[in-house]
Amino acid sequence: MTNRNKYIIAICILVAIIISVFIGYSIKSYIVHEKEEAINQKIMLSWFGYGDEYSLEASDENTNEINPIYVEPMERWENVGLLKIMEETGVWTKEACEDVDVFDEGTMEYDILHGGFSFDDVDYSKFDKAMINIDSALHKGTTDPRDMHDFWEEAALREATNAC
Repeated sequence: MTNRNKYIIAICILVAIIISVFIGYSIKSYIVHEKEEAINQKIMLSWFGYGDEYSLEASDENTNEINPIYVEPMERWENVGLLKIMEETGVWTKEACEDVDVFDEGTMEYDILHGGFSFDDVDYSKFDKAMINIDSALHKGTTDPRDMHDFWEEAALREATNAC
């Protein structure tokens, strides 16, 4: 075998290794992305679906959609923010709204409270953490044992039934 043939074989092996690494990385990235999307979907459904927010499981295995009662309040939430919805529906007092309005502009918590974000583009794991932070701020000024999901559900129901 000549040096030229050895050189061609070495180049072919090197190219095959590079292609294999690229394909392996692409497959791994795809799998990680799919897992993240599945987690995001479960968190989204725990907030806005038919399931139980504590188990992240849908009550009906075929239910993989947003509960229709939340659709309009979610659209309003994107535009005016959670503070306005909670105050207008009477779920939170004016004082509770002031207790919660402590987050800096540009944070997820601020966007949730004041609107200006899109549920279509939100990372639900960050959304969930932000809602926990808002819940913590709220509970510094209240003894109400309910969590953020309970407050949100009550506000959405009041809006949907015009009970506010």
